[in-house]
Amino acid sequence: HLMNHALMKGGLFLAVGCLIYRTGSPRLQDLKGAGRSMPWTSAAIVLGGLNLIGVPLTAGFISKWHLLLGTLDRDWWWATGLLLFGSLLAAIYVWRVVETLYFETADKSPQPPPLREAPLSMLIPTWIMLLATLVFGIHAQPALHWARSAASLLLEGVAL
Repeated sequence: HLMNHALMKGGLFLAVGCLIYRTGSPRLQDLKGAGRSMPWTSAAIVLGGLNLIGVPLTAGFISKWHLLLGTLDRDWWWATGLLLFGSLLAAIYVWRVVETLYFETADKSPQPPPLREAPLSMLIPTWIMLLATLVFGIHAQPALHWARSAASLLLEGVAL
């Protein structure tokens, strides 16, 4: 989960950095309509958001699935509920960003200069991280093997 979370959050932070670089503002209301003029950056935000929600075929799904199995195995229903509630909250706040990027239009009287897509030097690392979440979401066995190996090393000799 730590590796997947690092990839998805890292990719999201890079994508948001692309938006801020071009718009000059970190405010959501200043990103209205940016999905049309910055399609690669906005698509990266969507992919990162799908990971946070835990949509199948993403690494976020694999992580949440195994966390969910762990809570059910221990009969920790409260933790199961928290995981599901966290996914619901992620869906709500990711939707708000997607709605702003794609479905709202800038309402400034003096027309600002049109936005341009972020430079490749910013987009390439963003997409490498987020595409890795798809790779680990579709082909999760190597990451699961690494995680099991790390867990057994860390927990060696610990009585649970």
